[in-house]
Amino acid sequence: MGKKKLTNLERHIVICPHCGGKALDHMTECPACKGALKPLGYHGEMDPRIRKRIRMTLWIVFGIIAAAVAIFAFLK
Repeated sequence: MGKKKLTNLERHIVICPHCGGKALDHMTECPACKGALKPLGYHGEMDPRIRKRIRMTLWIVFGIIAAAVAIFAFLK
């Protein structure tokens, strides 16, 4: 189990191009030399259309849950 956690951590380690130190892939600054790093896997803002679709889906799901709770409370 410890080996798997170490492997997952190692997967997120990148080498700083300025000093050769280790940093995590989401960092924007090297902790050793304070040099600028480009984060991997994080590309900024989400597409507004996708965000709108997710928001609408969540409103529908939460609305259904709220209605189910209200109906259950009413019937009880």
